[in-house]
Amino acid sequence: MAKILIIEDDKDMGWLISTILECEGHTVCIAYNGNDALANIKKQQFDMVISDYKLPGMNGLAVLERAQKIRPSMAAMMISAFGNLSIKAKAEKLGVCDFLDKPFNIKTLAETVEKVLKDKGRL
Repeated sequence: MAKILIIEDDKDMGWLISTILECEGHTVCIAYNGNDALANIKKQQFDMVISDYKLPGMNGLAVLERAQKIRPSMAAMMISAFGNLSIKAKAEKLGVCDFLDKPFNIKTLAETVEKVLKDKGRL
């Protein structure tokens, strides 16, 4: 299965996503802000990153833009309760594979992650 980094400042939401993906057989790490996420990405190879849009310090788009410079082949997905068309268009331009609006269905999250990983050749 895949190694996935979750970037989510809400600890309960991070735990929930982590639990869902671990039940699917993935190895999961959680970062609670962009700087910690980038430090993790520099140290470890991840197959995929799932980032919230609203984060302390820098938003998820800024994190993913920097992350892709470090690990260009890493798949990226975003989640947000604030995903308007402008943010989604910017995410797509950055190469984000999918964007889930919060609240999302647990089954939809698991299926979307699997689809993104398969499309990127990570499964």
